[in-house]
Amino acid sequence: MDGDLKPACRVGTKQHHRRTSNLNHLFGNSLWTASWDPEKKQFDVAEAFSFADHNASIPLELYFRDNNTRLYVTTAKPGHLHIFDISKDLISPTLIKTLPGGEDSITVIDLKKKQVLDNLETFKMNGYNPNCIVLLPEWNAPAGH
Repeated sequence: MDGDLKPACRVGTKQHHRRTSNLNHLFGNSLWTASWDPEKKQFDVAEAFSFADHNASIPLELYFRDNNTRLYVTTAKPGHLHIFDISKDLISPTLIKTLPGGEDSITVIDLKKKQVLDNLETFKMNGYNPNCIVLLPEWNAPAGH
């Protein structure tokens, strides 16, 4: 593989189409792409976005939506949802908006309006720490859940 991958553990890989995948690296603070080069028979790897430049780290989940024109990435520190436009260039995603999440709570987000609707603190108020709760609508592809 070409590219300078910094020491980090890969958390998620989502294949966008036959030749390009997005990768996020825990503690690497960045989003990467791996594009298949059929002539070299290997992946060309490149950093696509640095969360550190936006005061965020620990990328966790990747999701595609809207006919693969949007990429959604969550970060844990702080808990944010980053919305990217990938309609023109998957290799260089454009950050559209970052939505904050509540600390130790579940954040309800309207993806169409790109806004936080509410923070549910039921678990926090009862002494629990929510780890990962994913509510999947009918249109969702399984995405590994």
